[in-house]
Amino acid sequence: MKKPIVMLAILVLAAMACTSVQFANPNQPPASTPDALATVLAEVAAATQKAPPEPIATLEPTTAIVVTPEQLTPTSQPALPLTATPELTATYSGFPTAIPLPNPRTTDFTTCLGECLSDGSNHQTSFPEKTELIHFRFEFEEFPLTAPYTRVWYREGVEWVRYRCLWPGPESGVEEITLTDPFGLPSGTWNVVVNINGVEVLNETLKIEGSWNQWTPPGYFNSCYGKR
Repeated sequence: MKKPIVMLAILVLAAMACTSVQFANPNQPPASTPDALATVLAEVAAATQKAPPEPIATLEPTTAIVVTPEQLTPTSQPALPLTATPELTATYSGFPTAIPLPNPRTTDFTTCLGECLSDGSNHQTSFPEKTELIHFRFEFEEFPLTAPYTRVWYREGVEWVRYRCLWPGPESGVEEITLTDPFGLPSGTWNVVVNINGVEVLNETLKIEGSWNQWTPPGYFNSCYGKR
């Protein structure tokens, strides 16, 4: 505000100096009228002193932004929609598919004086002394073809007869076999064990009563069966 006033005063003085410059007569006494230049300077000084000072610009305080910890936590809803993961599908790798190993097993083992019935109704585990023929029956599944097969009968823990062969088939079915001795089977506890492809699939016992103790074991057979 002061600078414009000062500049204006300077311009006024310059104009007055150009129009009213007079050469003073040294012999003339000084005029009693006041000097115009001094008067203008005095007025400029007075105006400058009376002019109010320019206000100083101040910065208005800004509102601080406060972020709470809750605002930093993820929202319950995802920002982007979730998509289901696609299921992997089997692709051909160039290698042959592994064939599951067989699970050979037997069920429904029965022993009978006559031919065993399919419902097992004539099954018995105790036989009279000097019994010459015992039938036994069981169902089997997943017997691998040409797999090593053995069937052994023990009497009181001593081997009586052994059959050994490569299983001819079928893979599943019903096995009906007999245990015989024309002189009568010795008395005591008998045990039959069937093993195929290195897996024991049957281990059953029966008892022949009495004290008949003759001992004429058949021995070994390189076949799956002796007499059927």
